[in-house]
Amino acid sequence: MPLLAVQGTADKINPPKYAHRLFRAVGRPKFLLLLRGAGHLPPYTVPGPTLATVEHVTVAFLDHYLGDGPIAAIANAASKLPRAELTSEP
Repeated sequence: MPLLAVQGTADKINPPKYAHRLFRAVGRPKFLLLLRGAGHLPPYTVPGPTLATVEHVTVAFLDHYLGDGPIAAIANAASKLPRAELTSEP
């Protein structure tokens, strides 16, 4: 089953070590979007470039795995935010 995990590196509620552990434990295809300096909720609740990136990466991921969207669109969406780092094993 495809995985897209999104994690803020400054998340004190769900520390990044758990997202890294999950990413290592699951099989392919898998994607880990790290948001440098982001906390727990703001990437999903505060309008701005981080939320927009999360939205665009999520839509590209779903378009690819549930539709016929190009896989390259996932990395392209992540590249729009300098503070975002995408690790993938498609």
